[in-house]
Parts: sequence; C-alpha cells; structure tokens
Amino acid sequence: MKDMIDIVYQAIKANQRISELAGKRIAKYEYPESADHTQLFIVISPVGPQQADIGGSDQLLSWQYTFQVNVEGKIRKDVKEAQHIIREIMMGFSFAQMTDGIDEFFSETNRFADARRYRGNTKLYDTNY
Repeated sequence: MKDMIDIVYQAIKANQRISELAGKRIAKYEYPESADHTQLFIVISPVGPQQADIGGSDQLLSWQYTFQVNVEGKIRKDVKEAQHIIREIMMGFSFAQMTDGIDEFFSETNRFADARRYRGNTKLYDTNY
C-alpha cells in the first residue's frame, strides 16, 4: 500500500537545495517542540483524510489529497525559496496550489512563516493508498 504523505515527504527531502536549506528539519504532521527552531524547517500536514474523487462502474478510480506545507525560518528569502521549490515538486505530482495560506512574520518567535495548501488527485486507477 502506498502512502501519499510519505511520497511527498521523500520528494521534498530528496531535493538538493531543500536539503541545504532545511537539512533534516523536515517533518510530517508536526515539528517537535524539542527540535531545532533556530534554523529553517518544513512541516507537511494533511488537511483531512483522503477523499474518493473519481469513480466509475461502481469502482473508485482516483483519490484526492490536500496537504499544507509550512516553511518557517529566520531568513525570509530562504523561506520563499523553499516554498518555490516545494511548489515545483507538488506540481510534479499534479498538485495545484490553493488560494489560502499564510505569509507572516511572528515577532514572538522572530521567524517568517509561509504556509501553502496544495490539492491533487492520484492518477486514474492508482488507488492503492
């Protein structure tokens, strides 16, 4: 059985520039409080469970997924560069960026945060998730 969040995680983690920016500070679901928050980090979270999307002849033909990818860091340009690369990776999976998200500076943590949501479907007949 395939795991879409892990597929996305591995693709982001495998990118050389992302690796330079975030290192091992890439997480699924949440970033631990005890982890390093002084450097750029990335969190990939599902925005709810996968949804049956396309059906035919009483069979499921495709799943729909929605993920939120948060990038936080002290250097705004690095945060933006990471999100640009992530958008390209997500587009490679045929995920489109949605209109909501955040682009803010949090003075209490002295970090920039850029959170974007992406929605996409598996390919037809690729339903083993």
